[in-house]
Amino acid sequence: MKKRNKQYRPKPVLPMLMFAYDAAHATQLKMMPHTAFDRVSEGVANGDDIATIVVRLDWGYILAKTLFDEPVISNILETAFEAVKTLREAINTHGSCLATQNELQAIGIGLNTVDDLQDNSTRREQWNALNKLNDLCGRLSSARATAIS
Repeated sequence: MKKRNKQYRPKPVLPMLMFAYDAAHATQLKMMPHTAFDRVSEGVANGDDIATIVVRLDWGYILAKTLFDEPVISNILETAFEAVKTLREAINTHGSCLATQNELQAIGIGLNTVDDLQDNSTRREQWNALNKLNDLCGRLSSARATAIS
């Protein structure tokens, strides 16, 4: 038998996909923002809870624009963004997170819409949307750093 000429090189390991290997993972991905939303509705939310909701809405917005491009979905998510923006300003000025019923309703509908988008997309599509969000955040961070220096 002939000996191999080339040395063995293992295939590079790709980063693990964090999306929906099974139903438990899909549920966990949905539950984190809804738990943060529950804290908002109770009035005990902090900046981390708002950031969790914002990331989920951002990811859903990119997913919606990439796959579906429906103006109704975009309007729902933009309304949720406005409500979250108001909450973030309230936390920064007053130190507490008290939301109106309209704000809570807008955020709840936005999160449920993102859940539906997740159910109607593949792991690859979700992964691509996450990469686009990551690239966008990286560009914004580098632009802010350049503006500061």
